[in-house]
Amino acid sequence: MADIDSIVAQLKQTKKGRLKYDQQNWNEIFDETSKTPELRISPFSIKTNSRLATMTKSHSIGNQNRKMYDDKITRRTPSSSSKKDNEPTDRPKNISNKSVEKQAAENKNDRLITPPVSPEHLLHDFNKSYDQALNQLTNLRLQNMKDAINKINFEHRCNLDDINQRSEERVLYGRSQVETHRDSPRESKEISEFVQKRNQRKLVAERQKQQAEMEIKAIEDQRNRLEEMRKAIEEKKALAQRMGDEGRRLVENVVNIANSNKNVNDGYKQLAMQMRNEYGAFLTMINATKSDDGTHIESKYRTVAEKLQFFRDCSSKCDLILKKVEEEKQQEEKRRLEAEALRKKEAAEAEAKRKAEEAQKLKDAASKPAPTSAPPPAYNQATTTASPPSRAVPTPSVQEAAPELVPIYPFMEKALNMFVAKDAFDIYLILRKLVSDTERKHQPMSKSTDATVKKEKFDLFKVVNTQINAISDESPKHLMEKILKLNTLLKNGEVVFSGKKISTKGNETAMALVKDLTAKKLVMQGQSQVASSFKTAFPIAAVCAGIWTLFPDVGDLLLGYFYLKCPYLVPLHFPKTDKISSTEYYQMLGYNVDDGKVEEDDKYLNKLSGYVRLYASIIQMEMPPDLAGRGHPHGLENGWVWFTRVLNLEPVELVTATIIFDFLEVAGHAMLKRFGKQFEKLLSLVKDELMPKINAITPSHAKAGATRLKMFLDSCIKEGNIKPPEGVLTQRWWATGR
Repeated sequence: MADIDSIVAQLKQTKKGRLKYDQQNWNEIFDETSKTPELRISPFSIKTNSRLATMTKSHSIGNQNRKMYDDKITRRTPSSSSKKDNEPTDRPKNISNKSVEKQAAENKNDRLITPPVSPEHLLHDFNKSYDQALNQLTNLRLQNMKDAINKINFEHRCNLDDINQRSEERVLYGRSQVETHRDSPRESKEISEFVQKRNQRKLVAERQKQQAEMEIKAIEDQRNRLEEMRKAIEEKKALAQRMGDEGRRLVENVVNIANSNKNVNDGYKQLAMQMRNEYGAFLTMINATKSDDGTHIESKYRTVAEKLQFFRDCSSKCDLILKKVEEEKQQEEKRRLEAEALRKKEAAEAEAKRKAEEAQKLKDAASKPAPTSAPPPAYNQATTTASPPSRAVPTPSVQEAAPELVPIYPFMEKALNMFVAKDAFDIYLILRKLVSDTERKHQPMSKSTDATVKKEKFDLFKVVNTQINAISDESPKHLMEKILKLNTLLKNGEVVFSGKKISTKGNETAMALVKDLTAKKLVMQGQSQVASSFKTAFPIAAVCAGIWTLFPDVGDLLLGYFYLKCPYLVPLHFPKTDKISSTEYYQMLGYNVDDGKVEEDDKYLNKLSGYVRLYASIIQMEMPPDLAGRGHPHGLENGWVWFTRVLNLEPVELVTATIIFDFLEVAGHAMLKRFGKQFEKLLSLVKDELMPKINAITPSHAKAGATRLKMFLDSCIKEGNIKPPEGVLTQRWWATGR
């Protein structure tokens, strides 16, 4: 019997000797080679060429080893004639018959080996088994690799839907492999895990699809809701716009009737004013609905609807009032006709009587002198011109007093009465020269760079500014303290301020500075204080009147600064010619011009209102008891002169309506009380002759000032009275502080 152990030992010394030839190891080889390769997305994850090259190399080495062993056996075996002798001549010492028998017994799949066996026979059987096992292993590996490569290439070509379909095929293939390789539990587990993961992916994909469909449906529903909301908002906006048009028609109809119909009563005008006042907020809300994104459209729409209902109610009430007024008008017309007939009858009788009396008077005309008629005392006071300075001063030339007027004065001189009254222009030039001369007097101090002089100037500035800025209607005592403190400083007296004694005694330059600063600061309060709060005009006017009474030259400076800051208080209308620039023209009128940018009209008109109201407060101011005996330095007769001069000039767009309203609201009560019926005639003249001119030159978008003046005049003429201004300082206030 050949010693198999010795042959196996020899084989282990070869490069392929690491192979184990027992049945258990062969089963492990088959199990490993029968595994289903792991499927991957990319075919490059499995190095197929490398594995194929390795197996080919192994097969080549096996053939070389077989050939080598064939050569060894050939050299050791006897000649072909002695084939019956099966024992090898040089058997390895470590191979025995017992090991061969033991190997045969343990190998269940090997057939029983019965001695005697020749070495050729054993080697032939071994080579045959080795070749079969190697071929089987190689073929199985090649087949598995081909299958894996085919599956990977197939997966790479397919899209997601094809991958799902191929997964089913791989599952079937895995199941068939499980049936084929029941002894491969690890492969079955991997296949099961793969199937489970695939099912999970399918379930997740299905859920994601359902969720996406639900989200799409929700988005579509939301889009539909938003579209419905948008349509509803647009409908609300369109309806609000139609309501706005209706409201505008109602308001315009009522306001136009109130402005054009003289027969409407106060109730109708009050309703018209309410509608006009509410229309601004109504129009603002209409515009707000246009730009609303839907957040507050409901509340705005309700507000618009409420305002429209208010306009409808007011319009209905106005219609009833008009109907009632029309009925009253018819009755009045009937009474008028009856009265007219009666008047004609009486006039005829009176005419007959007058002619008889006149005939009688003609007989006595030769023997009786004609009577003289004098104007009423009030008229005499009203027609006197405002005394310019307190002393007679010759009228200076335009070049001396107002050099900025030189380019336009030749044009003005041709028709001076169109721009200013001649006597008013003379006063204007005198006061302008007085202001210029006073400024020149204190220039050595105001323009000085000397530290001592500058400190003295600063102290004087502080005293004057502090006293004037603190003026209020706190109490009569408070106002008198301000007047007396300024009086002390202007009389070369000594005042204590911040623990320091300040005086102008013996310093004419300092005195000129204090007078100029006092007058200028008081007038500028019209722009800074009165324009923002009309009630503050009266305490400031009290100080102005007090200083004017005590120091007439300071009063002249006050009037000069009034004319300089507001030429319409002269009144003086500057013509616009090509001899001066637009900037120079606006500066003459009193506009502020900053870096070529002209002040807005609203701010300019508000500033004019401050100056006019302060001036009107001065002329109607009741003097303090301590100064009452001295008389008023610039009283109501100057207001009459100014008012008549304004009526003799052509109105200025926006300006004339504003300054007349401001003047009448402040001084109208005192003027009517002083001049009575003659002032009522002036008011009627303004309404009947001046208002049509104002309306003709006023733009349609700026009718507020003209409308306000017309309503004020209508009320004054109808009631025959003008209400006292709010905040006026009466004799009672001077006595009690209330």
